Parts: sequence; C-alpha cells; structure tokens
Amino acid sequence: MSRVLQEVPVADAKTGEAFAAEHRAVLFAWVAREAIARMGEEVAVPVIRASVRPYGEQRGHRMALRAQQDGQPLSMASYLSYREWEVPAGEMQQVGVS
Repeated sequence: MSRVLQEVPVADAKTGEAFAAEHRAVLFAWVAREAIARMGEEVAVPVIRASVRPYGEQRGHRMALRAQQDGQPLSMASYLSYREWEVPAGEMQQVGVS
C-alpha cells in the first residue's frame, strides 16, 4: 500500500489562528516521547538531538542575518529583538546578571 504525504495546515481548522510556539513545543514533546518509548532512550536521544540541532542553527543564523542587515551587533539584546516567535506580555521574565 502506497501512502501519500499531505500538507498539513499550520493553523487551527476552526478558528484559522496560527499554531503558537506552545503548540509546536507540545507536538515535539509528544514525538520525542513516542520515539523514546518505541526505540529506547539510548537510540532515540541521539536521533532527537541530531534533528533539533540543525533547526536551532538555522534559526539562529536567520536571526543573526536580520540583526546584521539592520546594523545591530550579535548580542543577547539582538537575540531577544530578532526572535522568531512572539511572547505575550507578561509571559516571559527577563532577569539581568549583576
């Protein structure tokens, strides 16, 4: 039996609202948990790490490019300014180091 992959919309079918970072985080956690349950931690964890690392590197590269295009330094402030997801007001606390 041949299976055809179909594009999955990244928005809620009823409301049309885009899935938030929390939705993607939960989906990742479910996939990771299932991989560990099926393959065992020793096999699954390196696979999970190998799949997450390129995403993080690509995301960081895109953020750095946008900061540099705007003449901004590559710093924690730029990282927070050029992040790829929005944090609703009051949901993330930033604490400085003295």
